Amino acid sequence: MELFRLAAMVYAADRSVPRRVGKVNWTRRDISLIVPAHDPEPWNAIVTELQDLLGFLSGDSWGLRFRTSRVPREDVTPNSYPDVQRVVLMSGGADSAAGALLARTRPQQHLLVSHVGATSISPIQRDIAGRIRELYPDDAIQHHEQVVFTRRKEQPGGHRFRNENSTRTRSFLFLALGLAFASVNEVELWIPENGFASLNPPLGPDQLGSLSTRTTHPWFLAELSRLVGLAGGWGTLSNPFATHTKGEMFRWLADEIGDESASELLSATNSCAFTNRRRLGVSATDHCGTCFGCLVR
Repeated sequence: MELFRLAAMVYAADRSVPRRVGKVNWTRRDISLIVPAHDPEPWNAIVTELQDLLGFLSGDSWGLRFRTSRVPREDVTPNSYPDVQRVVLMSGGADSAAGALLARTRPQQHLLVSHVGATSISPIQRDIAGRIRELYPDDAIQHHEQVVFTRRKEQPGGHRFRNENSTRTRSFLFLALGLAFASVNEVELWIPENGFASLNPPLGPDQLGSLSTRTTHPWFLAELSRLVGLAGGWGTLSNPFATHTKGEMFRWLADEIGDESASELLSATNSCAFTNRRRLGVSATDHCGTCFGCLVR
């Protein structure tokens, strides 16, 4: 719960502090957070490494301080998925669709977890999950949980938040959400992603830094898992396609369900990272064709 609370605060700050300063579109920001925790000692013991992890993810300078806070009283619902043996993140993109189908080929009951920020992605996620169940009928049950979670446009008093659309830390929120589900049964969390987008090198020699988040960079995943474990949380996660190229992953998919079915499934996915593409005259369910996700696709 504390990991997810931290991720939600990081995401809210990321969304509310614009990068633009003067005429510069990409500015390194200094962001400080005071984070409530039942026992801040385990978190403060790794705070420097956590700050470095977030800096690697978003390209900013983060300052974190954990303080003692009473745990809020909450109703705890029964475990809805007592037999789930794996949790799989499913964003609605091509890689996550391949990961969901890979999980379908395994005999264990599993749970697909999707985060819904922009509501336009919700029907795409449901469609992909449904297609996979039809393409690969199996006795193993595949559940799908969509969680709607985003920052509101206004503060409780009515003052509008400033808005930053790069949202590199949304992936941290997604991972924390997946680990929360995986922690219930203490099972592994899959983050299916690979290739160029995972390593995220500069596109050319004149470019500094990366164009999008480093969510599935091998160092980031390993360090996140290690730090969550040190804080006393559940941090067991892996990337099933870490050693594959995009071509190898899609070739496996086509061998599994056939070329035509694989083409239809992948064409139904959405990899666009530009949340305001309607302003460009592009449908919310189409690709903008200009963002990093679209260019790699």
